[in-house]
Amino acid sequence: MRLEPRQELELVQSMILYETAGDLELLSLHRIKNRMTSMNVHTTVRVKLISELFKENQEYQRVAKNKKMCITPTGLDNAVYNTRDYLIDQMNLGLATVDDRKIQEAAKNVMSKQVENQTGIIRTWFSKNYDQLIYDMEAKIPWPIIVRMRGKLSQWALGNTNPFNQPIEELIEETAVSVGLDPEDYDTPEQIWDKLKNYSR
Repeated sequence: MRLEPRQELELVQSMILYETAGDLELLSLHRIKNRMTSMNVHTTVRVKLISELFKENQEYQRVAKNKKMCITPTGLDNAVYNTRDYLIDQMNLGLATVDDRKIQEAAKNVMSKQVENQTGIIRTWFSKNYDQLIYDMEAKIPWPIIVRMRGKLSQWALGNTNPFNQPIEELIEETAVSVGLDPEDYDTPEQIWDKLKNYSR
């Protein structure tokens, strides 16, 4: 027997796929589309939103280099804001045809409230229907993370904040604490992520 110094390199797979909570493939595009009729917005708004969601999915597929029919929280946020911007543009086009300044201002006030109302309905619908819209990842994303994101979507639905820019490491650690794990017991966020996979519905 003898002592011999030795160096080893271990290949560790990192969760490079996700930088923020908004990168998680959470929502199924097909499930959204199939349930959209229950969203109580004007038909034109619904059509525009669907088209924006498809654009976000195409961008996701291009970046991720896969064919998953899913929407990330960031993609959802982008689609809703693009739909809102479209409504504002349409409103401004209509208002530009009104010559009377007082009527124009009064109409703008009423129409702006309608735009915000439609946007609020969309946000609330996604928050309320979250469990029926989850994309089947075959347990790739731990269930406690999915549950935690439900809370983030509820915050988002209020329209006061965008919680999707949170770094993924922070989301993992706060999720660990929510299920009774101490993040200090683990060397990396990846280890916590793997441990969270032991928790199921």
